[in-house]
Amino acid sequence: MALVKMLLPRFEVELERDTIMKRFDFDSNVSNFIRGRVLFHPKIKTNLNELVLVLEGKLSVDPPDGYKNLEKTIIQQKLILCAQSDQGVSLSPACHEYAFELCIPGDLPESFRGDYGSLAYKIRAFGTISDYWSLSSIKTERNLHILRDMSPLYDTYSKSISGTWQNSVSYEATIPSNGFAPGDVIPVRFKYHVENDNVRVNLAISYLREISVYRTPSSESTAGGILREDHKTIDLDGYYDENSTEGDCELKLKVPANLTSFGCISEYSQLTHKVCFRVDCILNGEHESIVFTLPVYILPDHYTKLSPDSHAEDELPTYDIIPPPPSYEAILPRNHEQQPISCENIPASPMYSHVVVS
Repeated sequence: MALVKMLLPRFEVELERDTIMKRFDFDSNVSNFIRGRVLFHPKIKTNLNELVLVLEGKLSVDPPDGYKNLEKTIIQQKLILCAQSDQGVSLSPACHEYAFELCIPGDLPESFRGDYGSLAYKIRAFGTISDYWSLSSIKTERNLHILRDMSPLYDTYSKSISGTWQNSVSYEATIPSNGFAPGDVIPVRFKYHVENDNVRVNLAISYLREISVYRTPSSESTAGGILREDHKTIDLDGYYDENSTEGDCELKLKVPANLTSFGCISEYSQLTHKVCFRVDCILNGEHESIVFTLPVYILPDHYTKLSPDSHAEDELPTYDIIPPPPSYEAILPRNHEQQPISCENIPASPMYSHVVVS
């Protein structure tokens, strides 16, 4: 068994970049390029009978009980790196590289992963090899992430909210930023003041909420709609002070370090996060709750290092419009009044028999 493992070839896919950032107002006529190479390093002399590269994007949604799971292929591109043959290509025990370049549409929906669905892109390489003893298959894959620059939307988010509930309780909540990454702590500053003698506050809590909506887009044959919607609380912190009339506290919400459901808005999904607030109070002996929210966005920690402008060279070049050829009238000879001479008035060329010397 140890000898077999030692003889296993190295087979992997390398990408120049595994994340593509498209603009918020992307142009469907602009494409992106994926460049990389497939590395194959046999330990003994080997014949490569076939090598194929496939880009694949798949949507998967787990709907509520009683409904069929949705599986859909968003894109599938195949590139032959080594055509299939019985004899194969003889390779020495060394590292062999197969460079590739794939052109993908600029309007591909962005990747996402939630509790009940995902849209994942993969680049898979597979092939067939033969040696002195047998014929076997090899395969490997690499994840590809497609993100959308949502900063034009996130820049509109407010970092504070204030108001007065029924002229009885004034409140104010602030957060230092709207953008966070897995592992971050969200510090929340919260103040309230009771302005009605008949009101008392018992509890103030803040919690991080995730809302996921899975959709199927409309087409010529289907109307489309929401397949599933889910709300869950990621973290919670509270401040308890029974029968209080005023409060000023800092609550802390932790973004899980292993969180993979990042902000996304596309025709297939909408994953959003928000910091919610709830104030429980007593008004004239009745229990009441005040609820308000601040939107936030959670993205991978390397998101800020990506810029759609940094990949401008990957866009297809534009071409100037070539002017149409001149009309026939434009090249006709003109008279002294600059009017084109009719073809009927142009003398015909002499016939060959008229110029023959007898």
